Amino acid sequence: MLNRSIVSESFMYKTNEYNFRQGFLEENTVKRNSLFVRIDHWCNVFKTYLKLQENDKIMLYFNQNSLDTIAIYFAVMECDLNLVEQNADILLHTLADSQLEKLNFESVKTYNYFDLADIKFNSKCTYEQKGTSVLYNQNLLDISINKKFKIKGNVLHTKYLNTSLFFDFFLPVMSSDKISFHSALGYTNVNQGLQKIASVIQKLNIDNIVLPNIETINELQKICQQKNIELSNKKIITYDDNGLCYNFIDGLKEIEDDFLKKLPAKYNIDGKILKDGDDLYFQFNFQIDKNIAKTKVKSINALLDAKKYNKISKWAVLNQNDHDEALIIFRNLKW
Repeated sequence: MLNRSIVSESFMYKTNEYNFRQGFLEENTVKRNSLFVRIDHWCNVFKTYLKLQENDKIMLYFNQNSLDTIAIYFAVMECDLNLVEQNADILLHTLADSQLEKLNFESVKTYNYFDLADIKFNSKCTYEQKGTSVLYNQNLLDISINKKFKIKGNVLHTKYLNTSLFFDFFLPVMSSDKISFHSALGYTNVNQGLQKIASVIQKLNIDNIVLPNIETINELQKICQQKNIELSNKKIITYDDNGLCYNFIDGLKEIEDDFLKKLPAKYNIDGKILKDGDDLYFQFNFQIDKNIAKTKVKSINALLDAKKYNKISKWAVLNQNDHDEALIIFRNLKW
């Protein structure tokens, strides 16, 4: 059964100067037992403080990762909570209030990570895991760890917005004894965040970097070229339509449907079409009258229908340049 027992005996976590928990005890260089202390804390948060029941649905929205992010994933498993991307009972997040408003979670209880991270408990949570949870639509007892996973050296964890990265990278790398140390970071603004990530890669001599999509890898490449940071000997891990990718920077190109990419310009619209499995969403990059937006989307849908594409099912005005974060917002919009 998946729980803290899978964590490698050689696990070590090392913070960096940009981490939002720097200065707290868990954000020093720590080993496996310190991670377990934080898992215990979050089990207490879920069961003792929030009083969550077996198979309650929790959604995580972290724009930056830390040791606690790792601990929270394991606490979710051990408390038999269902990890979801939409239709949650509660949302645990690191968002500012202004960002949270975009997600339209009127019917969901929301808890800011910072309000829960330092609650003091007098005893250890005594809940015993049953193994009934469902993690991103997969039953816990049916999940197996990829034993052929070959990553070694230093790892920088960033965003796990693409849930496939959770299964295909996070779980295998947490159980690997070939990792020298783990570190974590993230971003709200893509460019500013990747500037910091580039510095951490250089200062900590990171060997493996997990990034949520090819878009961010392309941006990291540009920044590292400007800063003369060598990436040719680094392994960049992401996910695309073909599965988990070990992307070495040379020759990397963004994979995208060219027709969908050019369609907004055809209608003189500053915006983009987002593909989410079989669903299409339209992101307007500027404020637009609701009726005008409906008319424009209707016209685009007529062409999509003629070209045998699915129609746009949702549209919104978003100031959002991170593809995966935009998808999360669209998935949770109530239409």
